[in-house]
Amino acid sequence: MFELQPQDFKKDGDVGIYLHCHNIFLSISLGFYLKGHLNTLDKADFIITDVVNLEKKYTHLPVCMIGRDLYTPCSVYEMFAQLHDFYSHVNAKQVSIFQQDLQHINQNERNIISRQNTIQQSLIYQEQRAQNALIESIKQEKMRELLRNTNPELSGQIEVLFDELSQKIYETLNQHGKK
Repeated sequence: MFELQPQDFKKDGDVGIYLHCHNIFLSISLGFYLKGHLNTLDKADFIITDVVNLEKKYTHLPVCMIGRDLYTPCSVYEMFAQLHDFYSHVNAKQVSIFQQDLQHINQNERNIISRQNTIQQSLIYQEQRAQNALIESIKQEKMRELLRNTNPELSGQIEVLFDELSQKIYETLNQHGKK
């Protein structure tokens, strides 16, 4: 296998290519025409190769396969046109994948916010139920205590007054809880 020693000639906006070929003649001829774009693997935008299944080794970069994505023999113009088509297709795929990932992230965020709102509403509802149960319990206990200690003639009037007081306490707590 022959690999040209890439140099960092890449300018901003240029495509960086890592050339990885078994065929020495193919590597030299492609390297001659691509010398302004050749780069190290870590700075490359994609790989050109004649090595089968190299995609499995370099999963982090698109792999332009000679014979599948780049047909030879071809003129220099045809080579650059094929490489442009390959890179445009790869970029379109990456944009599509990025948009799908972004939509998925946004949907997850909406789901999380919805769950948080549901939990918050549930907590508020449970708190109100607990307050109401506490008020009712206090009301019942006080009522029993008062009725035990009062004249039977007054117990009816006391019960009415206590119901009114309980209702006002309940309304005050509800208004305070909403603020």
